[in-house]
Amino acid sequence: MGIYPHPMGGFFPDKVKTALMLPEDEKPVCMIAWGYLGDPEILDEKNKQSETQPRSRKHFSEFSQKYSVV
Repeated sequence: MGIYPHPMGGFFPDKVKTALMLPEDEKPVCMIAWGYLGDPEILDEKNKQSETQPRSRKHFSEFSQKYSVV
């Protein structure tokens, strides 16, 4: 379908709760925007470069802790 998610940090749970009229016993804990990719050609040079360069991810072992089960 060509729809992409973008998880976000730094949102305001109280404002989300008010805007969505959530009941008192519900609390927003994450925020994800969904949409279609835009044309990188309309971006400024800095953002165009970051959007068009290949992405790489850290291997899981680089940021996870190892636990042993006894």
